[in-house]
Amino acid sequence: MNIRDLEYLVALAETLHFRKASEKCFVSQPGLSGQIKKLEEHLGVQLVERTNRKVLFTPVGKEVARRANRILAEVRELEEVAKSFENPMQGPLQLGIIPTLAPYLVPRLIGPMKERYPALELYLHELQTEHLLVELKEGQLDLGLLAFPLEENLQQIPLFEEEFLLAVSSSHPLSTKKQVDLEDLQTEEVLLMGEGHCFRDHALDICHQANAQENPYFKANSIEILRQMVAYGGGITLMPKLSIQDNHQTMNSLIHYIPFRNPAPKRLIGMVYRPGCSRGSGFNDLGALIQQVFMNKLGTLMLAFLCFGCVLMGSPEVFAQTTNTSTTTIVTEGDREFRGEGQAKNTDTATQGSEFEICGHHQSTRCDHQCDWFRNSSISSACP
Repeated sequence: MNIRDLEYLVALAETLHFRKASEKCFVSQPGLSGQIKKLEEHLGVQLVERTNRKVLFTPVGKEVARRANRILAEVRELEEVAKSFENPMQGPLQLGIIPTLAPYLVPRLIGPMKERYPALELYLHELQTEHLLVELKEGQLDLGLLAFPLEENLQQIPLFEEEFLLAVSSSHPLSTKKQVDLEDLQTEEVLLMGEGHCFRDHALDICHQANAQENPYFKANSIEILRQMVAYGGGITLMPKLSIQDNHQTMNSLIHYIPFRNPAPKRLIGMVYRPGCSRGSGFNDLGALIQQVFMNKLGTLMLAFLCFGCVLMGSPEVFAQTTNTSTTTIVTEGDREFRGEGQAKNTDTATQGSEFEICGHHQSTRCDHQCDWFRNSSISSACP
């Protein structure tokens, strides 16, 4: 019995299909089947029941596969320990990130990570919190980026707080407000995410505080579906601040994003990894980098909203027309990955607006940096 035999067994347990398991292990199907048979002979028990249509694991087979998975995780830890003495942020890094954060932070994170960690082979997996934590504990992920609080025996690194804004259609009575209180949500029905998303839990807590109700007839599986529903009069919802600029111009012409008065509702974003992980020092450094990326994005949002205010107050001379858009590739499903080299495998491409498209006339124009606020501000970034 060797490590490769255990890898074959775990792959078969994950796929329940000899051909798929052999493809995953880059070995021929007869070769994998033969090694599984030898493993059974070595252990003196039957691990799997073979039929023409499916593979069934016996009770002892399930337990052996579970322990084999744990052993393989420990082997990976040993390899990481050896590498960490040279550089903790080199080699493969499996990073899980929740769906309500991935599309809005990942595109901004890839470049800085590639620059700071050139020897890192980065794989990003978009997963709901429950699945992310399971894969982290089983050793399939090295690091998780998600919303707190967590009641888990994991190392936790708080990174930043992200405010929620109220999203309403341009025809909604609340759309004329510059700020809202939780009391303004009383008697309102709020569109929420479906079960399994931690963002749903945060939004539900806010609804309970405001005596608002969940819309019982609709549950979204992404923030973009919530945005579409709001835009076309399907209801109101809560939006994480990072998600507000990363959408099409048409959507922002139909939606008003309204901040809450202090104390504004927010969520805490952080990283988690297994206790005793040899790459802890590298993860702390990565956390500082993510904080920097978030603050840069937050500064962009502040500039965009204040420049948009210039238009509302009647300063058309400070804006210039533009039609430029950019294209970025984002992770859209849990089994899709990003590589640190900037190349994506099995990814979808989504057209996004540029950094400052929220400026003016519902994103039809952008600030040309002549307004008093920009001249007096300390923000040095410029509209692209």
